Amino acid sequence: MIIPTRISQLPSSELSPVTVKRVAGICKKIVNFYIFFNSYQFHRLGKDPPQTRK
Repeated sequence: MIIPTRISQLPSSELSPVTVKRVAGICKKIVNFYIFFNSYQFHRLGKDPPQTRK
């Protein structure tokens, strides 16, 4: 199992399954929001795909 460096730098007492689940949930929300925002921009712009706007 690969743990990101930011998490592995925390004290081992904070690296509990609850913390891992919380971080994973936050990452999932961020990814879902990013996908939703890109698809929203795509619908708003019409022809242009989201990749052209960076």
